[in-house]
Amino acid sequence: MSSEPLTGRETTSATNMTVYDETSTTMRVSWEEANGATGYILLYKPINSSEPQPVGEVHAGGDVTNVLLENLIPNTAYAFRLYVLRREDAIQRLEGTGVTRA
Repeated sequence: MSSEPLTGRETTSATNMTVYDETSTTMRVSWEEANGATGYILLYKPINSSEPQPVGEVHAGGDVTNVLLENLIPNTAYAFRLYVLRREDAIQRLEGTGVTRA
């Protein structure tokens, strides 16, 4: 007896980071869910600010796939790093950028 091979895709890492709904001081960041994720950590930092700024950090549960970032600097580019958590281990990183409006 023969059978057809299984087809499909198992996503074990977050993919497709998207930055949207940018205003002068807020923006949303979303990603596709990673199978087995127990949480996510999103780090963000301005990359063209005239003064040094601390790295921002948002923790999200495993079922969360978008966050709203607030109190951002107007007309500023930001770099993002998203870490996928499985239990207590950060196992994968996804990077992206976005710009607030003037």
